[in-house]
Amino acid sequence: MTIETWIDTLCDAFDFVYTSGGKRILTYHLYDDPQFPSALAQFPCALSYPIGVTFHLGDGASYDIWTGKTEIHVTQNADKASLKFVLPFADLIRIAAASHVTLGGKVAYFLPAPGKEMSLGTGAYGQESEHWIYVYYWTVKELSTTQLSG
Repeated sequence: MTIETWIDTLCDAFDFVYTSGGKRILTYHLYDDPQFPSALAQFPCALSYPIGVTFHLGDGASYDIWTGKTEIHVTQNADKASLKFVLPFADLIRIAAASHVTLGGKVAYFLPAPGKEMSLGTGAYGQESEHWIYVYYWTVKELSTTQLSG
């Protein structure tokens, strides 16, 4: 399978409930219904996208290993007083990713990127003010479907 068959499912993996009232994170698709905004209008939201690919070619089946990241923009500002709201997202992100290891059977695996820790910091997207952001680095091994012959 190719990235077009699973990337939006990966985006949806980060669509999780974050309050006892049932509020959900807004996620943006890349392929089926491209929704990446030029500015963020709702918080929290998640933006997932690939940052690299390694092709594995050889006798028999070939496969690709994709790396990427998901930015979870949690608040509209970088006030330290917001940390009480921000900190529980680390566990929610971990659980969301761990609950979608094969992206519904579309990939061999979707796992944290080896050697890359999830980070929490402040930053901006577009013209927004600095705000709290988690960055979750991931790796996806596509299912082997391509047979190569000499």
